[in-house]
Amino acid sequence: MTHPSAAGFVADLQARLDAVADPGTKAWFENYLKHAIGYRGVKTPVVARVVAEWRGEHGLERLPNDDQLGVARALIRESLAEDKFAGILYLQKYLVRRLAPDRLLAAAEGLFAEGAFFDWSTSDWFSVRVLAPLIRRGGMAPAERIAEWRTAGNLWQRRAAIVPFRAVVGDASFHPLIAATIAALAGERERFIQTGIGWVVSDLAKAHPRVAAALVERHFDDLSVEVIRRHTRYLPDHERYRKRKRGAPGAPVSTSSPGGGPASRSPAKRNAHARVLLRTPPVMKMAETAWNAGLRPARGPEGRRRRVAVCSHGTPGQGRALASGRLQRREPCRGSASRRARCGAPRVPVGDRRSKPAASSRRLTDPQDCILTANSRRQSSPSSPPNQGRRNE
Repeated sequence: MTHPSAAGFVADLQARLDAVADPGTKAWFENYLKHAIGYRGVKTPVVARVVAEWRGEHGLERLPNDDQLGVARALIRESLAEDKFAGILYLQKYLVRRLAPDRLLAAAEGLFAEGAFFDWSTSDWFSVRVLAPLIRRGGMAPAERIAEWRTAGNLWQRRAAIVPFRAVVGDASFHPLIAATIAALAGERERFIQTGIGWVVSDLAKAHPRVAAALVERHFDDLSVEVIRRHTRYLPDHERYRKRKRGAPGAPVSTSSPGGGPASRSPAKRNAHARVLLRTPPVMKMAETAWNAGLRPARGPEGRRRRVAVCSHGTPGQGRALASGRLQRREPCRGSASRRARCGAPRVPVGDRRSKPAASSRRLTDPQDCILTANSRRQSSPSSPPNQGRRNE
């Protein structure tokens, strides 16, 4: 039987994938990945089924292994995600056990050098479905070669130097190599390098929590806030790590600012904490509701910004906030009669004679204008005076 070239095989598979593509699936995947890579609109189980049918109909299993590897590499070089997935699936199912590890790793290094991987989804697929089985099957020799990629110039190849080790975190013989790779990569600020480290630490914490905790302590200053927040959750000291990373009360903080101690966190840390909280949907909704109702930030007697408690219409908290002067109303409440009665708006005079309206017209969701309800409890705290540092919260 005469077989077409590798290009012919690839073109036939692409036509088969197009025939089962769904525009809704395409839109969902591209939005999820922020358009880092294009999609045809085919889900992974369907891609696997199409690849199996395509291979059987063309009799690809009768081709030499090197020829099959060439077809898989040609698919991975294509620009769309499903084509790359098809090539990766072909390697995983039909070639990983039949080719020598050195042959597969040489092909992988060539793909990285050619720029075949340019997003985290396909890069991680390759790491999990091809490189991880190579480490499990080949042992230390392929693992050491993969770990050497930590100094590569290609971002995705450096990420691939650590992600495949998720498959062997339970084997203590690989721990020194994992530790050396993390030590080489931890100083990078690139998010995808940091999260690659984070996934290995997270899986390691389930199998060997003491080893994972030692790595976190050793590289704590270099690990990003995201890694500490998301990838240390299986460690006993997770909450302590989070507080320590963001400089919250109860954690070691710098005492170089006036007064020292937890109450004098740096403005950058306070603003970062406020921005994180303000991005949560419930808080943004409450702030939008308060803004639409005419609530504005107020200034204290010394002209500093006062603490603001943001509540939705109809909650007792808003009535208390209005009655205590923490919120200032410049327009009538737009809620229903029952809501106005519950929140106590009619009983509060328009304008607070004790303070002037803020001149700023910025949205209430700006961290410098809005202090969340959860933080307003500090108003009466002896360690945090009501009007301290309003511009830098």
